[in-house]
Order: sequence, then C-alpha cells, then structure tokens
Amino acid sequence: MPIPIIDLFAGPGGLGEGFSSVTDENGDRVFDIKLSIEKDENAHKTLELRSFTRQFPIGEIPLEYYEYVKKYNYRTDKSDRKKLFSLYPDRAEIAQKEAWLCELGHDNFPSELIDERITKALNGENNWLLIGGPPCQAFSLICF
Repeated sequence: MPIPIIDLFAGPGGLGEGFSSVTDENGDRVFDIKLSIEKDENAHKTLELRSFTRQFPIGEIPLEYYEYVKKYNYRTDKSDRKKLFSLYPDRAEIAQKEAWLCELGHDNFPSELIDERITKALNGENNWLLIGGPPCQAFSLICF
C-alpha cells in the first residue's frame, strides 16, 4: 500500500514528482500524493496536469497527453485541457481534487477548511507523510 503524501507549498510539483518516482521491487509507486496545495495559479496548472499523468500506470500515459503538451498554446489552453480531461474524466477528477489552488493563511482559506481537506484526502489513514517547499519567493529577493 503506497504511503499517502500531503504536499504544502507545492509549486509546480517538483518535490512531489521526486517522491512519486520512487518505486518498489515490483515497479509499484511507494508514495501516493493525496493533496497538493499551491497558491500560484500557473504553478497550480502544472501541478494539476502532473497529477493527471500520475493517475495512469507507469509508462502508460496516453498519447493525447503528449499531443496536448506538444501543441500547447496559452491562448487555447483552457479549452485544450478541458478536451484532454474529458477523454479521461475519472482520472481528471482525481487530479483536480488532488491539486488545490489555495493560499495557506489567507482569510478565504481558514485553517478548519484546510484541516477538513487534508482529513478527507487521507481518508482515515494514520500513517502519512507531510512534505513541502516553503515559499521561496519570500526568501529569494535580490536588492540592487
């Protein structure tokens, strides 16, 4: 059984991708990201798309995904993504629930709501892993 993960300050999902790439001797994923929280809209889009690809067995991402990426156009992305997700609605729904556009500590997202989402994502699992990349934007300002 994969170890559930909650990913805070997820950005576009690099840390989660690293954990998701770990497999056991049978080729099964060791970790399963249950909820990724990110406040940046563009990073969230990538996070959601990466979650979508993880809903497929390793090595079995559909060709439509590669076509979507190859033909990416920011002007038509909303409709193109909707079309891609409509081909695999169950997997898209999981990805959309997993990747949450949320600003931690913001009035619109009280701690009770965040706790509720985490509890729901873990579905009663007591053994889980919390990962996160603290917001680097606040720590990477360069003064001239």
